Amino acid sequence: MTKEHIWPKSLIQRWESKLKTYNSQTGRFYAGEPVIKDVCKNCNNVQLSQLDQYLAEIYDDQLKEQVQAGNSVVFTYSYDLLLRSLLKISFNSCRATGDDKIAIAAHHKVKDYILGVSKRPKGFSIRLQIVTPSKLIGEAGEVINNQFSHNGMRCAKISFTGTKNNKGIQNNKFQIRLIAIKSFWFYLVIPIHKYTQQEKKRFIEEFKRWEIPPGVPIQPAHEKVVIPVEKTTYMHPLLFGTLLLSKH
Repeated sequence: MTKEHIWPKSLIQRWESKLKTYNSQTGRFYAGEPVIKDVCKNCNNVQLSQLDQYLAEIYDDQLKEQVQAGNSVVFTYSYDLLLRSLLKISFNSCRATGDDKIAIAAHHKVKDYILGVSKRPKGFSIRLQIVTPSKLIGEAGEVINNQFSHNGMRCAKISFTGTKNNKGIQNNKFQIRLIAIKSFWFYLVIPIHKYTQQEKKRFIEEFKRWEIPPGVPIQPAHEKVVIPVEKTTYMHPLLFGTLLLSKH
């Protein structure tokens, strides 16, 4: 077994500022690169390295610069490489914390897809939200930070679990996990129990009406998505609070 970075080493090496890692169990930040030690050498250095390289390429081309307010975005992608890359990070994060057995099991079912040796699984989907910087205002009305933004990498479980139907049954067939890289916030919709297409449709519709902006869908049949200005958002208190309270 070899050490596997939770976030690709290629991204960490490209970061312009010094990164710190948050440990949710201790509630502290530490200087160091988070890793897990349960990936075989061949998978780590051969099959998974393709995904790290892909993320490095789209970071250099599209994710590196903060998207400024008032700008639209055209995001180009290779759907399977993107989904596999995001699932890899999410799976690494789940296993590192070890406190969500249901999520770990859901990721484990698609490990062969992440490795690129099986077909795309059903039920998984991606949404992309663009989050632009905002002004941080103090109590006296003074500007503390003119470019208050998310300037890091974050993987977390979003607390949204769906609403109850008219019979009082919770729509808990899916989990949403966030993989955020600067302005680009990817929401992974992950099936954790058996579901019907109607249940998934209702879950997505409920998420779109939730308190945080749900972003736009990334379509498997396409290679780019246009996010108009009116579909972007900014780092406002509710969004920032949701980010802090989301479980690692």
